Amino acid sequence: MKLVIAEKPSLAQKVVGAMGKSNGPFDKKDGYWEGRDMYVSYAFGHLFGLIDLQEYFPEGEREAHTAWRMEDLPFYPGRGRAEDYQFSLKKEVDKKTLKKKNTVDPGIRKQYEVLKKLMNSSDVDEIIHCGDADREGELIVRLILMKGLKGRKKITRLWLPDQADPTIQAQMQQLRPDDEYDNLYREGLARTIIDWMYGINLTRYVTIKCQDRSVYNIGRVLTPIVQAIYNREKEIQNFVPETYYQAESKEEVGGKEVKLTVSRKFKEGETADAQALCDKLNAADAIVTNIEKKKVTKRRPKLFSLSKLQGAAGKNLKIPMQQSLDIVQKLYEAGYVTYPRTNTEYLATAEKDRTLASIRAVMDVFPGRELKLIESKAVFDDSKIESHSALTPTVKIPQDLTGAEKSIYDMILNRFCAVFCAEDCIAEETKVEIRCGDETFTLKGEVILQEGFLRYERSKKDTFLPALNVGDKVPHHFVPAEKQTTPPKRYNTETLSAYLKKPFGSVDSDSEDDTQEYRDILKGLEIGTEATRTPTITKAIACKYISQAKDDTYHLEPKGEAMVGYLEKLRIDLDANLSVRLQVLLKDVYKGEKTIDEALAISAEELNKDFEARDERLKTSASSSGAASFGGGANVLGQCPHCGGNVISGKYGAYCTNKCGMSLGRAMGKTLTDNQVKSLLTGKSITLRGLTSKSGKTYDAMLIPKGVKEYSYTSRTGERKEGFEFEFNLEFPSSGKTRKKN
Repeated sequence: MKLVIAEKPSLAQKVVGAMGKSNGPFDKKDGYWEGRDMYVSYAFGHLFGLIDLQEYFPEGEREAHTAWRMEDLPFYPGRGRAEDYQFSLKKEVDKKTLKKKNTVDPGIRKQYEVLKKLMNSSDVDEIIHCGDADREGELIVRLILMKGLKGRKKITRLWLPDQADPTIQAQMQQLRPDDEYDNLYREGLARTIIDWMYGINLTRYVTIKCQDRSVYNIGRVLTPIVQAIYNREKEIQNFVPETYYQAESKEEVGGKEVKLTVSRKFKEGETADAQALCDKLNAADAIVTNIEKKKVTKRRPKLFSLSKLQGAAGKNLKIPMQQSLDIVQKLYEAGYVTYPRTNTEYLATAEKDRTLASIRAVMDVFPGRELKLIESKAVFDDSKIESHSALTPTVKIPQDLTGAEKSIYDMILNRFCAVFCAEDCIAEETKVEIRCGDETFTLKGEVILQEGFLRYERSKKDTFLPALNVGDKVPHHFVPAEKQTTPPKRYNTETLSAYLKKPFGSVDSDSEDDTQEYRDILKGLEIGTEATRTPTITKAIACKYISQAKDDTYHLEPKGEAMVGYLEKLRIDLDANLSVRLQVLLKDVYKGEKTIDEALAISAEELNKDFEARDERLKTSASSSGAASFGGGANVLGQCPHCGGNVISGKYGAYCTNKCGMSLGRAMGKTLTDNQVKSLLTGKSITLRGLTSKSGKTYDAMLIPKGVKEYSYTSRTGERKEGFEFEFNLEFPSSGKTRKKN
C-alpha cells in the first residue's frame, strides 16, 4: 500500500477524486480514505510549531521564564544549531483572546495520531509527500515524517503545479525521490527558525524596554514593511510644495487641442524670465518640420505573478492583498488555476503541452476566443523560474463563479488569452515634430488597426492627432503656466508590492528586457517572498501598525509610528538592508551554498549587534501617561563643533544642549551609536558596515568628518526650520573612491 499525506483535507479530497477515476473507489474512514492500493490522509497545514522560550528550560524553572525578562535575551537554545530548535504539536488557541493555551489542540493531536498509525503500518511500503509545491509545504510534511515515522520507508514527492484531475493523475506517474527537495526543506526550516529567532528576541526586547502596556511585534519582514510606510508618511508630512512656471501653449487645431510645453522650469522669482521666453516663442512661427508614420506590432503583456495579480486587483478592483490571495488560493484548490504563490511571469519550456491543453479547453468553452501556442522566450523562459511558473487557467474551466471570485478568475483568464491571442495587435504610430524658435516639440498619436490581445485587455486607447502636413503653421500662444510640485503618493497594493520586490532599484518590470529583475529575484534581493508578504502585511494591519483605506492606499497608524520610534531609540537596525541580507542568506541555503547552521550563525551574529549596541544609559521609566521615557541620565558625548556646547544622546539622536540647532543621529540610513558620534565629534573617521547598494551588493563606507554646514527649509505648515548638520567625505575601502556627503 501507498500512503499519500496531503497538506490539507481539501487537497486530499482532490487526490481521492482524481485517483478514484483510475484506481477504483475509496472508502471514507476517520481521518483518511482507503483505496485498493492507497491510503490518502492529510494535515491541517502546520501540525508542528517551534516551542516557546520558556519550554527550553526544565519544568520546574519554566514559570520564572514565562514572564518576559531582559536577562533571558538574546536567547538561542543549546548552541543555536538547527537541531537545538525543538518543534511540538501546535497548541490550542483561545477563540476569544486568540492566545495560545498550554494544551495541544485536540484536533491536531487526533489527526497526527492517525498519520502516525498509517505511516508506521506494516502494509505501507511507500509514503507520498503531497505538501503544497513550495518550501512551506515541504516543511509541513517533512516535520510529520521526522516526528512520527519509525524506521525507514520509501518516500516520494507528488509535485502539483495545479490541482486539476489530469495533473494529479499525470504527476502520480512521475513521482520523484523526496530527497531531491532537501534544499527546499532546508530553506523552509532556516526561514522558520530565523523568523522565530528575530521575532521572539526583538518583540520581547522592545516590549520590555518601552513599558507602555503594548506588545510590539517585531519581525524580519514585518518591520521593514512598516518602516517603508513610515518613511513615505514622513516624506509626505515634510513635503514643502514649490511653485514653478513653464512656457505652455494650448490651442485648438482641426477640432483637437494641441498642447506645447517647454521642458525648462522657472522658479517663483523668475516669472519675468518665463514671460520673456513666452514672448519670444509667440513672436516666432510654429512650423511642422517632420511627420513619421509607421505600423508596429504591439508587445503582448506578460502572464501574472502573484504580486502582479494582486497589484492589478488592488488598482482596478480595490481588492485588498489578503482577499485577492484568499480568492486565488480558493481557485487553485478548486482546480481552476495553477499554483498561486509564484514570483514569475514566465512558463517553463516543459509546460508547453500543459499550456496547449489549457488553450484548447478555453477555446472549447469560449468558441469566440481564437488562441494559439506562442513558442517565444517572451513567454517560455526557464532562466526566470525558480519553483513555479506564472499563473494560468487549467483545463478545468469554471461556469458558476460570481462576484470577486469571478473578477479575479477573469483577470487570469483574460491575461492568458491576451498572451496567447492568435492575432497580433497592430497599431499605426504617428510622430509630429514642430519647431518654434529654438524649441522643438513632439506630438505622438496611435491608432489601433488590428485589436489582437486588446480584445481581452483593453489597456490602450486611440490617440488622434490633427491632420497636419510638413510646412504647416501651427497656431500657438504661450503663457507662463503656474504649476506646483506634488508630494510622493502613499503606497497602494501595486506600488508596495513593487517596492518589496525591488527595494534597492527602480527596474521597469514592464520593459521587454527584465533579465536583471529576475536575476535579483532569484538571488533573493527582495523583502519577503510572494508567499510571505501578504500574510505579513495582514499581520501589520492586525497589529494596528498600518491600515488600508478604501482607495487601496496604506496609512501609518500611531502604534506603527511608535514602534519605529522605539527601534530608533533602542538602536535596532532591522531595516530593508538587513531584511534583504537575510533573504539572500535563505536563497544561499536553497542553492546549497550555505548550510542551515551557517545561516543561523550569521543571522544570530546580526541579531547580537542589536543587543551588544544597546546603550545601558537608555533607562525606561513610566511617564504619567504610561509611555516610556528615553534619554534619562544623559552622558556628554563631546563638544558641538558649531558652538562648543555639550552634545548628548537624546530622543531623536545626539544634539547640542545649547540648542544651536546642531544634531547628529543618522548617516547613510544607519542610526549612529554613541561611540560613533563621539568619534565624529573628535574629528575621527568611522566605518559603516553592511550598507546595501541599489544593485543589492553590500559594501562598507568610511565617514571622514569635515565640520558642520548650515541648513534651512520651510515646512509644510510654513514653519521655518534651521540648524546645522555634519558634513563629511566618504571613502569606499574596496574601491578607493572618495566623494563628499552631508
